[in-house]
Amino acid sequence: MPRIPVTITQSASSGQPATTTKSLGPAQSREQFTGPNARPLNRIQSAIRDALAVIKAMPFANGNLVQAVAFSSGTAKSVQHGLGRAYVGYMVINVQGAGATFHATAPTDPRLSTTQITLTASATCTADVWIY
Repeated sequence: MPRIPVTITQSASSGQPATTTKSLGPAQSREQFTGPNARPLNRIQSAIRDALAVIKAMPFANGNLVQAVAFSSGTAKSVQHGLGRAYVGYMVINVQGAGATFHATAPTDPRLSTTQITLTASATCTADVWIY
């Protein structure tokens, strides 16, 4: 796999350049800094990678927003979520109209859980739904 050396100049107070090499290819590649300022740069890189891993692990981080879904009071509404997998949960936001509570029910055909969610509102309204 080819590697590309990159020189990064640190703050003016140190004046010492640090070199980094990055693998091209898989998403798992990582940069490894070398030089006099490498240790703090590698610690910063690790901290950023760890923080992003926490965010990516949150179930609602990978979802789709379905906007302007019209609900009728007490009527089940199937909403296409486009996740390509069964949904984990949902959040109803930006409700227009009467205040409503929402609940999800299992689809009559379990195979539909990979493409849609069935929601029922307690009042007629329009809302955006974040499905994750």
